[in-house]
Amino acid sequence: MSPTRILLAIVPIVAVAVAGCAFWSAGMADSGSATANARPAAYLVAETRPVDANLLDADERDADESLESIGTLQASQKPTGRVESKQADPPNRLKLFRDWPTPDAVIVFSGQQHGYLEPCGCSPQFQKGGLARRLGFVNSLRQQKWPLVLADLGGILDDHTQQLPEGKLAVGQEQSLAKLEIAFEALQHMGYTAVNFSSEELGVPNGFIGLMGTLININNPPQPRLLNANLEMTDQSFIDEGLLLRSTTRLVGNTKIAFVGVVGEKHKERLNDPEIKSLQTPDHALRSSLGKLIRESDLQVLLLAGDFAEAQRLAKSFPELDVIIHGHDAEEPTGRPEWLIQVRMSRNKVGFVSGSDGKNIRRVEEETGAKIELNDDGSMTVSSTNAAAADKAVEQVRLLAKVPSLDKLGKTMLVTIGKRGKYTGTIGLFSKGDTRARFELVPLDDRFDDDKDIRELLDVKYMQKLAALDLVKSSPKVPYPDGPELSFAGSEACKTCHPTVFAKWSSTRHAHALDTLVNGVVHNNKKIAGGKHVNPECINCHVTGFPYKSGFDGSDATKHLFGNGCENCHGPASEHVAVYRNLQSTKEEQKRANRRVHRDPQTDEKHVCARCHDFENDPGFKLDERWPEVEHGVEAGEDQKLWPKIREKLGRKE
Repeated sequence: MSPTRILLAIVPIVAVAVAGCAFWSAGMADSGSATANARPAAYLVAETRPVDANLLDADERDADESLESIGTLQASQKPTGRVESKQADPPNRLKLFRDWPTPDAVIVFSGQQHGYLEPCGCSPQFQKGGLARRLGFVNSLRQQKWPLVLADLGGILDDHTQQLPEGKLAVGQEQSLAKLEIAFEALQHMGYTAVNFSSEELGVPNGFIGLMGTLININNPPQPRLLNANLEMTDQSFIDEGLLLRSTTRLVGNTKIAFVGVVGEKHKERLNDPEIKSLQTPDHALRSSLGKLIRESDLQVLLLAGDFAEAQRLAKSFPELDVIIHGHDAEEPTGRPEWLIQVRMSRNKVGFVSGSDGKNIRRVEEETGAKIELNDDGSMTVSSTNAAAADKAVEQVRLLAKVPSLDKLGKTMLVTIGKRGKYTGTIGLFSKGDTRARFELVPLDDRFDDDKDIRELLDVKYMQKLAALDLVKSSPKVPYPDGPELSFAGSEACKTCHPTVFAKWSSTRHAHALDTLVNGVVHNNKKIAGGKHVNPECINCHVTGFPYKSGFDGSDATKHLFGNGCENCHGPASEHVAVYRNLQSTKEEQKRANRRVHRDPQTDEKHVCARCHDFENDPGFKLDERWPEVEHGVEAGEDQKLWPKIREKLGRKE
């Protein structure tokens, strides 16, 4: 299919990111095949740092197909290794890159954004992530004149394989396309080189063609581009036109860094798209491409849309790979890479090195903390989250073998980034010193200023797209799970019999929750822009009954459901109101109606509050501190004393 046909099918603008890592040692020999020959040069000694450290990310604006040197330091420039943020760091925050010398090259990577263009904004002092903050971090690295390249693992759009919490709206294809357009525009503005393809990106109208249509609009300069080596396409024009690259190489400082991307086996069943003919195994794709990349680059980075187990397997099969950036289902990453060192010894040494029942290997594992896998053919894999421990284990095995050296097949760093764009990974490469690569995981918290241009994309352009789609009104509504026949009456309907409770609710922020979306709000002297009421992902915690049938839908007919009203906690009140307004209702009907809206503070309050005050939207939420603001047992008791007069007024007699 030609680019013109794609444009007729989709109107886009996109953004994504790619992943990167560290480089091992210069001058490694070419390997004739992807799995066979070992590199004779010494493997890299690398250093990692704990998660808590703040990381600054770097990026590269070299969009040409040809290699382009970027960020080269001038002799007169002597930037420090440490990167400062404008805000004062709290005492428990470690300084960023506090012991880094100036790197020769830096890979900044992101991934698994899963639809989170930014945190919701309800608790910015606690929340992490967001495209605007990410560029704030990248800019802090650029100010240090560090040579950067930016890449993304993929998974920009929502992961629909994950079960949604109760009351959360599943994002539809129209909003997914708007997200994709804004994300790619943001990534282009940041200077990303490539974005690895992942199955989540098919969640737009027209699937793969819709994705390609978005990429066509990213052409000034033509970056980022989509990266994948193991998709077999029905139409090769995507590849011929340079929209889909098998691999890409960039000159970062004086280091040639090659990126190759693959989709892992776990995504195979999700690739049901007419433009995708088949999916080669990652092994087949790497065997076809690695030899050429090794000859043409200094460092080879695999972007794997797959999990840790598959990353380990590929690292063992392809020791030539220097870095594998992979996905992970964990919400919070550990911040420490996994190091795999692969060596080989003579077969006749295996029994002696292992010892009876493997006692020698177990002793080395206990002393170093590394895990050792010794095979009968003499090959051995040493893995550890501590690079020094892995090196020590290899050295102890060499001493057991009583040989001058072991044949070194390769050393691979495996890193991941977590989910929802909360973190950015940074790998620094160094040609001098014992430490040739360093890794830090940067939490994108409030120490980084939002970039103004990205902020405008999110606050203005994205909201304009959502407003034009009218998604709050048009998005599919679902029946209320605990009573499909029930409907939402609005908090005013509760006022007649519960005037004191209603008065307290009216004084809370719940009653005015929609105002914060419409007009914005100030948190810690930071203004959160308004206009977010057009975003269905925001609206459900700020109005009543969304996304249920009869709940708020943005129309004038549901204005009575403004704010976070009584029924968001107690459930739809239509039956309760009808029963108590019916002069002939029975005691049994009244009991049933009461049970429908009753909440037990001892068991239900945490579940109800956590629908909105969860870890994503309000990570600093403490129920014990906030509960008194909304607790209304005393007020309910006062209202109960008024019921005889209220019933009398309604014409009801006891």
